[in-house]
Amino acid sequence: MHKFNCLRLADINSIYLVHGLNGDRIDTFTFTRPDGSKCFWPKDLLPQALHDHGIKCRIYCYGYNAHTNTGRISLQSFWDHGEELLKTIAEERELKGEQKRPIIFLAHSLGGLLVKCALHLSYLSSAADDPVSRAVFLSTHSVFFFGVPHQGGDATAVSLGQIALNIVGVARNTNSKIVDILEPDNQALEANFASYNKISHNFHQRSYWEKYLTPVKLLNMEIKHIWVSFLLLVCPYTKLTCQKVVPKSSAIIPGMKNDQAIPLDKDHVGLVRYSSADDPDFKAVCRGLILEIRKGTRFINDRWANWNMELRASGCKLYDEGNGELMYLNRTTAD
Repeated sequence: MHKFNCLRLADINSIYLVHGLNGDRIDTFTFTRPDGSKCFWPKDLLPQALHDHGIKCRIYCYGYNAHTNTGRISLQSFWDHGEELLKTIAEERELKGEQKRPIIFLAHSLGGLLVKCALHLSYLSSAADDPVSRAVFLSTHSVFFFGVPHQGGDATAVSLGQIALNIVGVARNTNSKIVDILEPDNQALEANFASYNKISHNFHQRSYWEKYLTPVKLLNMEIKHIWVSFLLLVCPYTKLTCQKVVPKSSAIIPGMKNDQAIPLDKDHVGLVRYSSADDPDFKAVCRGLILEIRKGTRFINDRWANWNMELRASGCKLYDEGNGELMYLNRTTAD
């Protein structure tokens, strides 16, 4: 567990940030300026922006082994990662007596699929048999999706899983258990889509999608466009192109309740990287957070009240709240 000191405020909401494929709990959310300075906005921008509107929160960055081609490659499946996300958050909240604190998830790319998996598992948890896991569902009021491939990648070009590998410029050994779910028509992805849709009315969703193409290095990639194949044949050392990693059609969910689709002036990687508090996209995300926090806190209290009798019968204890910090929930090697 790693911590950064944040504004020491009495906690009201918990915000969880979850990175995507080949991502990192810090780098995914860090903007590097032309002069080399960095802006890690969950620490450098977000606490003050919320405080300016009278909102108090605790901010968490969840880290997991999402490497598919570099470093130590985890053998965990997609579902294993989803279950681990749920257990880590649920047990941490139990230990600190924070089960009733309202939750907002901010998830990028694959991280959004893991959040959906975790919430569905939490929903299936019995208040009598597993009140610790059930508490996450009960306390979640909003989910912010950033370029999440709800329906797979762009099948007209190259696979999303392969594109994710090539964003980091390599294509070697991969964990196919994670990458395969990103393919269009994958049965596990369809199951994730269907199971979450059934419970989506319990949350407020905001789905952010990319306006711009993402630079991608093409290495050992299956190319389905003839002109791209010809280009690589003629110029084998010119292997940089741009791609819409997650098209709008995949980044939004038809039929999902309480969802808003919002474009950002970013490519796929930049969806969760902001240079300053003046970044228009950062302001747009903050506006959404402020509105959802103001609305969500009220109905979370009502939701818990409805479950209170069953929770007491199952022996789930509730505790007082603590002080706020930015934390890293991490099941990988410490940085």
